Amino acid sequence: RVFAETTSFDTISNAYFARTGFTDVTGWRKILVVTNEFHVGRSKAIFDWIFHAPATTTNGSSSIEGTGAAEKTTTTATTPYEMYYLSCNNVGLSTEAIQSRTSHEKRGEVNV
Repeated sequence: RVFAETTSFDTISNAYFARTGFTDVTGWRKILVVTNEFHVGRSKAIFDWIFHAPATTTNGSSSIEGTGAAEKTTTTATTPYEMYYLSCNNVGLSTEAIQSRTSHEKRGEVNV
């Protein structure tokens, strides 16, 4: 089955809501992230950061440590995630657009 996280507007939120809305709830541990070639490096850095952060519980609700989403009260040991990444060809984009996006993504990747 394929599940798409559709509530966020950026990659960090994609990772956070995929974890808190799907994987932490269902217990899934094998995760495939699909994105464009120009975006896969930064996506991998962000998803690895979010999915390797320990789960925490605050007032009965789940959160991810280090995201500032909730104050940590307890840390729960979980089975590690198996993360897989699949990049799609940059079809439909001009060479200039691909170069611009690639440059933008590389700059953003160092901030993760």
